[in-house]
Amino acid sequence: MQHTVSEHISVVIPVYNRAELVLRTLRSVEEQTMLPASLILVDNNSTDNTLATLRQWQEAHRQLGIDIRVVSETTAGAAAARNRGLQEVCTDFVAFFDSDDTMRPNYIETIDRSIHQNPASHIFLWRCRRNLSQGGYRLTRHTRSDFWSYQIYHSILSTQCYCVRTDTLRQCGAWNPAMLCWDDWELGIRLLLHTFAEATDPPLVAIPDVLADVHPQRESITGECFHTKAGLWERAIDEAERQVTASTHPQKRKLLSRINYRRAILAADYRRERHPELAAPLLQRALTHPTLTSPRRLLLRLIYHYRALGGRGSALVWQ
Repeated sequence: MQHTVSEHISVVIPVYNRAELVLRTLRSVEEQTMLPASLILVDNNSTDNTLATLRQWQEAHRQLGIDIRVVSETTAGAAAARNRGLQEVCTDFVAFFDSDDTMRPNYIETIDRSIHQNPASHIFLWRCRRNLSQGGYRLTRHTRSDFWSYQIYHSILSTQCYCVRTDTLRQCGAWNPAMLCWDDWELGIRLLLHTFAEATDPPLVAIPDVLADVHPQRESITGECFHTKAGLWERAIDEAERQVTASTHPQKRKLLSRINYRRAILAADYRRERHPELAAPLLQRALTHPTLTSPRRLLLRLIYHYRALGGRGSALVWQ
């Protein structure tokens, strides 16, 4: 069977101990209406038979007529594995995907069409359907205009939700292996700073379609609570703050205020999870941030208590 192949796009999928689950993801690649030029599978030092599974799938699907590579990365962590995959990319654009999620059949074809329609653009983003562990689902946030706010508050440049020009990703430093949580959030901020340092509203292309389904696992990187990885979330916030501080962005103070809001929200999440010993020092740091005026400091304290009680949607108030 002859498959249509996009000459523009490579897909990188890091895999760690997903010998069974990754086959569902790979099946969604195989069922694409248009295939990527290259599929790069990165085994991240798995201790089960993941590597053998990937090699068997590679051998069994040579008839797809695309470049399928299986490589290894022994440094633990999704960031290191994605960077290893990036080394193999030869196409103009690259999309990264997780080994337990699935692509909609038109995933590659829709991105390829958008690239043809917008040849000067560097980043294309879309919506994902995030299935919830307790049942039901939620669509990821989406915007056609206020990309900075949506990235800082909602991480719209999460791994499964965008495709980026390969050179752009390499020039901004790709993933930071020191970020063991919220690594895609921190990278998204760096991408915006690197590519659109002087732009108030970066000219990304927002594809309105839902192109992927996210199936969270109990042992996934993000997990369902915050206190078990205290310190790692803060590391991402601090690094994002450092990057913005060092930038020449014309609205630097506003961006720093929004990042500090994330710090207060994290403190509230610690409090909601009944860990006041983690919440108190982080809240204090948020409330003494140099971007705050007295009224904003009071508002941030109120937002903290609202969030700690389970409230949602306070980003609209803060903005």
